[in-house]
Amino acid sequence: MFELLSKGQKNRIISASNMKSYRERHGIFVVEGLKCVKEAVNSDYKIELIAVVESFIIRHATFLDEIKSKGIVIYKVSDIDFDKLSTTETPQGIIAVIKKRDSNLSELVKEEILKGNPMYIALEEVRDPGNVGTIIRTADAAEAQGVILSKGCADPYNPKTVRSTMGSLFHVKIVQVDDFIDTLKKLKEKGIKLYTADVKANKNYYDLDLTIPFALVLGNESKGISEELIKISDELIKIPMSKHTDSLNVAVAASVIVFEAVRQRRIQLPCK
Repeated sequence: MFELLSKGQKNRIISASNMKSYRERHGIFVVEGLKCVKEAVNSDYKIELIAVVESFIIRHATFLDEIKSKGIVIYKVSDIDFDKLSTTETPQGIIAVIKKRDSNLSELVKEEILKGNPMYIALEEVRDPGNVGTIIRTADAAEAQGVILSKGCADPYNPKTVRSTMGSLFHVKIVQVDDFIDTLKKLKEKGIKLYTADVKANKNYYDLDLTIPFALVLGNESKGISEELIKISDELIKIPMSKHTDSLNVAVAASVIVFEAVRQRRIQLPCK
């Protein structure tokens, strides 16, 4: 048997889904869908509650038994009420409230990490939740050590961002910082090169040695990168394109450059 979700719990889910201030004040966020909830259950994040509809209980009894075995409380909710809780067009019938767990810069630059030839992705005011979520997913796929977000970036705990990560949010260290430039300077002090994507750069991304420790820095979708960032970057890099296209989506650009680094690291040879 499953307890019924209370009115207060429903309001908590709705508020956490729709208001960043509520998520920050209570230190929680909402995850929807089977894959993302599975990733949360199998991670070391603390789960406050999980709510499901009757049809989900019938289809996924084994998974729900696994959740119960971990001591996580599961609640039942009607289809009508679930539609009010969901932020997706085609709800899968499962939703969870998770405790936030932000990382800090010191976790990304531990001695053992620095010895392992780290790669980071740093975002300056990337505002679209879908882009931020896709970049987090790319970081996970490429085994990057972390994603650094400046003030003004989309909230990584926004439901759209969370969905776009496809569960990678639970595998990647995410650091949100107030002073982006100062944070990048601290990375440089640790011997990490700053390679900043800029459509006006002269150097192609594949002409760099990406086998060394580096942070790929990407800027705002429309404004690009700031002058301050240009000044502290070790290299400005671009993706060469046809004359008919002046830029790529920021998440696509991140994937292209990061997976050139993966290629170089696998063969231990920069492209020249």
